[in-house]
Amino acid sequence: MKRIANVLATSLLFSGFLMVSSNLVRADNHLGSSSDSMTPEPDSAGEVSQPSSSTNSLTEDYEEQPQAAEEFFVDALSLSEEQQSEIRAIFADYQPQIQQSYQEYLVSLDNLNSALTPATDSRVLIRARDEAVSLERQTYDLLFERNIAIRDVLNPGQRAVINVVLRDLFDIQPLAEVAPLPFPTNLIGQDAAEVVDALVNDGWFVVARTPRLVQLDKGDMSLDLTLDSSGQVDEASLR
Repeated sequence: MKRIANVLATSLLFSGFLMVSSNLVRADNHLGSSSDSMTPEPDSAGEVSQPSSSTNSLTEDYEEQPQAAEEFFVDALSLSEEQQSEIRAIFADYQPQIQQSYQEYLVSLDNLNSALTPATDSRVLIRARDEAVSLERQTYDLLFERNIAIRDVLNPGQRAVINVVLRDLFDIQPLAEVAPLPFPTNLIGQDAAEVVDALVNDGWFVVARTPRLVQLDKGDMSLDLTLDSSGQVDEASLR
């Protein structure tokens, strides 16, 4: 009886296999009825390439970002007419570049997906991957540059909204307690003359000065302040 039961079980499994195989053949014939250029190519494991999904980190970050100046105005506080005009100009400049870069990135993902076949030379895959990574970075850079340009239009009291946009771009949460910037990073962006006066009052000595560089010493520490054309500290480094 056990042998008969084993034979029956084997027969049922074989029948089930035939049914699945038949369904796969019908599905393959259905795919084959479409244009050859649109027919996915199966690999050696029987997998079929499908169009790449657009749901990824960059897509989510891109969709979270404001797509027009008016979207930003909704949450911004007390923007003057001049500020609104400047922000509209920033969007007009950056948004076409961002959209084009993002669309090229999606195309690069499709190209990479299409290249993932058993017969593809590895050099092709490497180049396709490099192209996708480069376009992803380019899109993130453009989004960041646009947000920084908007931030520069705002005064410190108005920057809460753009800080949220930047945090969304980096997928980070605000700190529960904001620590002050360390010295000398905290000097960047400040008026150089005021910074030098404050440092001298704190015991530093100016040892060299040019229109774009101020060098100071205090004990065994040396400080270099690089200035921009407007007289603000552009870089500050200890040595």
